[in-house]
Amino acid sequence: MADRRSFTAAQWAILFLALPGGFLIGLITGFVQASKWTIGSVPIPWGIAASVFLIWVAVRLPSYEVRSRLVGLLVMIGWLIATIMLAIKTPAGDQVLVGDTQSLVYISIGAVTVGVAAGWPLRFKTAKAESVATGVIADDAPATPVAAAALQATTEDSETQH
Repeated sequence: MADRRSFTAAQWAILFLALPGGFLIGLITGFVQASKWTIGSVPIPWGIAASVFLIWVAVRLPSYEVRSRLVGLLVMIGWLIATIMLAIKTPAGDQVLVGDTQSLVYISIGAVTVGVAAGWPLRFKTAKAESVATGVIADDAPATPVAAAALQATTEDSETQH
């Protein structure tokens, strides 16, 4: 039978806030992407770079915290909903993401970024510590020496009980 992992209260909170959080990130980046500096006569669209970075962080950080790509998928769906809403013209004629080059670049790069960030496998580093007793390098060794000592102490306790 597969080992089922239980979530903490903080992880559940992140899971439930992922969709509205993605929507909020979509709204923020939808407006920030239009920002640019003009040096001489050359416009530098720093808003797109900042938006793409914010999207990447907003998708990957909660995924690492919960250790599930599901959270990244929920953030991605929220971002897509907000971006589509900003790209649609309202009955009053308002539209944030108009059909200019900068908006199309933002939507294209943002969609690729959010898709890759949500789908990229989560890899958690573990230290390969050498076991004192066997001299073999363990692949699933704890990441810190304190955790290694605690693991060794619990292993010794369980061996003495048998």
